Amino acid sequence: MKRKTFKKRYVIIVILIVFIIYSFLIIDKNIRPTILAISQVKARMVATQAINDAVKENIGEELQYKNLINLNYDNEGKLRTIQNNTMMMTKISSNIALAVQDEIRQIGIK
Repeated sequence: MKRKTFKKRYVIIVILIVFIIYSFLIIDKNIRPTILAISQVKARMVATQAINDAVKENIGEELQYKNLINLNYDNEGKLRTIQNNTMMMTKISSNIALAVQDEIRQIGIK
C-alpha cells in the first residue's frame, strides 16, 4: 500500500512540474512579443530624447542663418548665388553626433 502511495505522489509531482514548465513556456511565448515591442518603443524614445537634447545644446541662440548660408548679390542688388557654409554645417553635424553618442552612453550608465 505504501508503495502505491509513493508512486501516486511521484506521478502527481512529475505531472505538476511538467504543467508548470508548460505554463511558463506558453506565457513566455505570448508575452515576449509584447515586451519586445515595448522595449523597442522605449529605445526609440530614449534615442529621440538624446538627439533632441544634443541638438538643443549645440544649436543655440548664437547660430544664425547668415552663418550657414552666404548670399551673393550682383551690382544691381539681385540675388546671384546662394552658397552653403559647408565647413560650419559639418562642424555642427559632427558636434551633434558626438553629443548624441555621449548622451546615449550616459543613459546606458544609469
